[in-house]
Amino acid sequence: MIKFKRPVSDFSGSEIGSEKSSEIIFGMFSKNNKINAKQIAGQLNLSSRAVEKHIAKLKVNGKLKRIGSAKGGHWEVID
Repeated sequence: MIKFKRPVSDFSGSEIGSEKSSEIIFGMFSKNNKINAKQIAGQLNLSSRAVEKHIAKLKVNGKLKRIGSAKGGHWEVID
């Protein structure tokens, strides 16, 4: 029998729900407004696309706003 070890992370994509993921992502932007979806995905063990969907939801809900360009800008957290 072969066993594969998964990378250990503080968060597991299967353990956290969609709403909790959005809250965690929002908190990550509060701490670092220059973080990107790929960095968040790596930390949360989610796909970049899943993180992008959460970011889109946060933007629609008025909690995040992108200031500047995609490469040189930053995120504004709206409370």
